[in-house]
Amino acid sequence: MADPKTVYLQKHCIPEMIDNLINRLVDDEPSDPKAFLVQCLTGTDGGGADDGGYCVQMAADGVDAESLIVFLDFDAQPGYKVSSKSARDVGATRVPTGGHDYTEKLISRQVTDDEISYAYTMGNDNVLGVRNFTATMRLLKATCGPMPSCFVSWRATWDEKGHLQSLELPQSVKTWVESAVTACKDENSGF
Repeated sequence: MADPKTVYLQKHCIPEMIDNLINRLVDDEPSDPKAFLVQCLTGTDGGGADDGGYCVQMAADGVDAESLIVFLDFDAQPGYKVSSKSARDVGATRVPTGGHDYTEKLISRQVTDDEISYAYTMGNDNVLGVRNFTATMRLLKATCGPMPSCFVSWRATWDEKGHLQSLELPQSVKTWVESAVTACKDENSGF
């Protein structure tokens, strides 16, 4: 008999991931679709941008989107100081507490029955040398199944690489998301 977790992932999370990948293939029209899919599935792709970007996607089994957003929200990431405006209001800003001098601004936030998402930009006058940076963090809620689950998609694009290409952002974001999922599971289990 198959493991219930595996059955659940096969029935619910994997179809959502495939739909998302198909949509990205249609929207981004990559020159090498096979390499694009491999990069998406491993969380190390360029996000569809010619000059810069990343896309990290993963199923967060065992946690629901409402619990996970506490760890992944605009104001939850360590190393940033959020403006006095509510961090969940469009227009809120955050700055890193060390190392780089730039400002990120929350430009949209959406909470629906199916997803929790937000998008932010980085001002073009940043020391990292990137232009037109935009990132979107989405938590797609699993709408059925015996256990809580959601799908995380964190994608960013920019026009000029600047110094971001040396920061290994896809791996850093992937590590941050994995840490948030673990922390959420630990909190929900009473540790």
